[in-house]
Amino acid sequence: MNVLSSMALPGLAKIGRSADYLAYLAPRPFLMARGMWEYGKDNPQREEMSRGHVERTKNIEEYARKRYNEFGAGGNLETIYFEENNGFHSFPDSIKSVV
Repeated sequence: MNVLSSMALPGLAKIGRSADYLAYLAPRPFLMARGMWEYGKDNPQREEMSRGHVERTKNIEEYARKRYNEFGAGGNLETIYFEENNGFHSFPDSIKSVV
C-alpha cells in the first residue's frame, strides 16, 4: 500500500502506486529528495529501514524515468539523495541552494 498517496487522496492507493503517479506527471519537471538515513542509523534495524526506503525511491525513480524518456524529457525528473543533517527527513540548506 502506498501510504503517502492514501493519506493525500483516500482510496488512491487502491488503484495505483507512487511510481505510477510519478510516471503520469511526465513530461512535467519533478524533483524528489531523499535523506539517506531518514529512519536513522543508530541501530541495525533503523539502518535497514533507511536503506529500504532509499531503495524503494530508486525503484520509483527508475520506473518513472522510462515514461519521462518516452517523452524525451529524462532531464525533467531529478532525485537528490543527501547525507547532510545525518540524512534525516529534512531538506538541508545546501540542497535548498541547488533548487
